[in-house]
Amino acid sequence: MVARLWQPLGLLALIAVAAMLFSLAVGSAQLSAAQLWAVVQGQGDALARTMVIELRLPRALSAFAVGGLLAVAGALMQVLLRNPLADPYVLGLSGGASIGALAAMLAGVGGVLMSGSAFIGALLSTFLVFGLAHGSGGWTPSRLLLTGVVVAAGGGAGVTLMLALSPADRLPGMLYWLMGDLSYARTPWPPLLLLMATCVLLIPLGRSLNVLARGPQQAAALGVDVRPLEWGVYIVASLLTRRRRDHRRQHWVCGAGSAPHAAPAVRQRPAVDFTRLRPGRRHAAGTGRHLSANDDCP
Repeated sequence: MVARLWQPLGLLALIAVAAMLFSLAVGSAQLSAAQLWAVVQGQGDALARTMVIELRLPRALSAFAVGGLLAVAGALMQVLLRNPLADPYVLGLSGGASIGALAAMLAGVGGVLMSGSAFIGALLSTFLVFGLAHGSGGWTPSRLLLTGVVVAAGGGAGVTLMLALSPADRLPGMLYWLMGDLSYARTPWPPLLLLMATCVLLIPLGRSLNVLARGPQQAAALGVDVRPLEWGVYIVASLLTRRRRDHRRQHWVCGAGSAPHAAPAVRQRPAVDFTRLRPGRRHAAGTGRHLSANDDCP
């Protein structure tokens, strides 16, 4: 059983390292393997060292952390809804964070206030989904998923309306934020530390999340406090989505939506084992982000 777990994880780790090296060597100015090895040894010319150490390495590590944050958020959503299609995009968190950030930009604020506005938008989207999905018998996974799709569509329409009504002098900045890049990723430590702290926090909850993935009634029968755990999962996913967008300035690529679904290939059983799934998701999603991190523009 241990071998079956570590073999795919080891393969994903090797692919992640290869993607990291690829992102360090390839860009607007390519570096040969010899040049890259010289930089690793602390040698080589000053331009190559600056390019790798100050530009490409922080962005590559940030890309890995951003992919990991999105993967963990997607895993939490899938455990909550017991549906492999669930992710922050489908459930409206992404659209809520976008509306919050764009509203802050229209108000002329930035920095921490824009980050807080994005988080508030994601949180309000969370409350809206839960409120609309709550029927006479409480909410169910199918209800939450369908409501999330509707809220996500409304969020997309809201973003389009805000772009259409925004002043011409602020429109380019809003579009650049929506398209996303890693040019502002000067240090990878904030998202990396958040990723590690989140995983450390979730490790003790792994068994409870595994039980919750089998249904709220079974979880309650086994002593799990279902309602606070469900709310906690949704709020943590909202925070991770907001933090990822803040650091990444949002990134609309194919891998963004597919990253939470990339790692289930390492599963050997149909039931979700959250304690085994998290490492594979981080490696798979982080690898996809590496391949889009090459940009040498300061």
